[in-house]
Amino acid sequence: MLRFFMEQIEKSGLRVVPMAPTTKMHLAMKRALDEGMGGATYWVRQRTKQRWRYQAAMNAAPNWRNGYEQEKLCADK
Repeated sequence: MLRFFMEQIEKSGLRVVPMAPTTKMHLAMKRALDEGMGGATYWVRQRTKQRWRYQAAMNAAPNWRNGYEQEKLCADK
């Protein structure tokens, strides 16, 4: 049942992430402006920088499917 709801959430274009950010997500947010920016981000709007930070955190968030796929592999054996 839960897997069905998670898939429906994904289909709607949303992403399921932990309520409290993980260490990996924090590090991704810190590095978001360093990667490819070369320190020349002073002219970029705050809103854009914030969007880059949150996008980096979403990309670094753990995927709920990894747990499901691992569980499915163990059940097949």
